[in-house]
Amino acid sequence: MGEASDEEGDAPVLPRRVRRADIVARKDLNKVTDFSVVKTTLNKFCKSKARALPWDEVLADMNKGVLEAYLLANVHVLRLCKAGLPIPPLTNTFFNQCISLVMEMSGARGPKNDELLLSRDVYNSFRDPTAPRSSRKFIHRGWVHNAANQMATMAQNAVCLNFYRRFHKFLKRKYGVDGRDAYSLLERILANAYDGQDAFVLEWRARIPRTTTGAPKMTPHLMVPLTYRFLQDIEERNRISQGDHELRQVRSFTILPTKRGFECSHMKMCKLGLRALLQRAGIWVPPEGPKWNAVEKTYWRRLFNIKKFETANRKFAGQIVTDGKAISIVMRKPKREPDPEQARVFSMSEFNVMWGLDPGRRDLFVATNQLGETVSCSTKEFYEEARYTKAKQKIKGWQDRSPRVLEAIRNMPTKKSASLETLGYYIRFMTTRMDLLLGFARRKPFRRLRLRSFIFMKKKLR
Repeated sequence: MGEASDEEGDAPVLPRRVRRADIVARKDLNKVTDFSVVKTTLNKFCKSKARALPWDEVLADMNKGVLEAYLLANVHVLRLCKAGLPIPPLTNTFFNQCISLVMEMSGARGPKNDELLLSRDVYNSFRDPTAPRSSRKFIHRGWVHNAANQMATMAQNAVCLNFYRRFHKFLKRKYGVDGRDAYSLLERILANAYDGQDAFVLEWRARIPRTTTGAPKMTPHLMVPLTYRFLQDIEERNRISQGDHELRQVRSFTILPTKRGFECSHMKMCKLGLRALLQRAGIWVPPEGPKWNAVEKTYWRRLFNIKKFETANRKFAGQIVTDGKAISIVMRKPKREPDPEQARVFSMSEFNVMWGLDPGRRDLFVATNQLGETVSCSTKEFYEEARYTKAKQKIKGWQDRSPRVLEAIRNMPTKKSASLETLGYYIRFMTTRMDLLLGFARRKPFRRLRLRSFIFMKKKLR
């Protein structure tokens, strides 16, 4: 036998890829089942033992962690854009690291990401040092992972879905074009191929990341530098027109999304989240892995009224989404075979009355049939019927009777800026009052109002 060459000896030995049995089973099940959701209250879903679990404690830590993680992500992106450094992929791994860095580490190792650690130091220099951090005890498995997945989805939607509209408005402001001209300019910039000689079009086409076919590559981290450029233009124009009362200020935005207000957000709990919740309550549970997978269904049915919501075809999928008041129970049901009747084209003679629906501008919708009958619903009527108007009045009353909360809300600085210093001022102000505002939203029945508005909204749209 010949001796192995140096190249063969230095070749890295890759670990054998392991396929987890539970993931393989879930993928196979996804091929033959669909998902549906049942919405109810947490009290109805929980048995007496489950009601005693530390729901409020875990949800409070998760909401505080997500609130700060969004801000850390924005600090990181703004710092990299300002320095001209590449933006990392905005995946669930990135947001998982952000959540871990803003919560108490409890001896856990931080991410091996030097740039993100530098951004963490910048964020901590803005943050009020006296503000306590949320605890990630046990919930770093399950709860944090699910929140990171949701944050990655929100970031992708916020950057990619708003890119076309923001680019369109930017071109209108920068080049003074409007209407059809602005639309034509944007279409030439984003087209897969362009053989013209327009200098403006060629300049901006060179800045758009593209796929091998020439189409714009709508990947969020590649779109962030251009989004940062749009935001800089807005701030510059607002600064110039600040003293002129005849000019209207342009509405700004944040590079990445942030948590919506201080109300308790809905958090997903899977089988690992259930295990973490039980550990938070001081209950011994089997170790994570095959031993926990073998008994997790027993724990679900022992703690929750699952049979109450299951039917012959609809079975519990092992996931819930809750804010501590409302709960969405994820169910599985068999996939339906395509119905040949659905593909058939119906003729007008098969119907006595045909309605045409127009979304409308001011009205929520306007519908008219061939008999001249009209049905409409105004936006004002919808908000009143869905109890949104009444909920806003109640919230205003709660805030007016809480001077410290009202002072914090009225004096809250803006976070919608391309300036790291402006965002830092917001972080310092907000983190000083963070526990006050989050606690106020938990004590007052904000979640009950939100659930009630959802119920009446569904009733109105039936």
